[in-house]
Amino acid sequence: SRWTRQAGEIFLATALITFILSVLPRQMLFATREFLLLFWLMNFCFLSLTRILGYNFLYFARSQGRNLRHVVIIGDAKGAVTLASRLQKDTTLGYRVVRVINAEDS
Repeated sequence: SRWTRQAGEIFLATALITFILSVLPRQMLFATREFLLLFWLMNFCFLSLTRILGYNFLYFARSQGRNLRHVVIIGDAKGAVTLASRLQKDTTLGYRVVRVINAEDS
């Protein structure tokens, strides 16, 4: 699912940052194992929380008709209409279909 993929990306990013911090020169006495574990955990939680809050904010704003992108779909009749109906069905995606143009009529 989308959340699983995003959690994996956040995990990878925070693990990479923590690894880089752990291999820096050892003059940094504060970078103990406990510090690095806490650093990773706090970063993972903070990034996950901000991502979730951001998506919830966008979901709410788009359901209220804000932060929308107006789109024109150009394509064959069947495919364009199918895409337009999918975009119109899920208003939380943030797309408002203005027009569907059949490319075969051109």
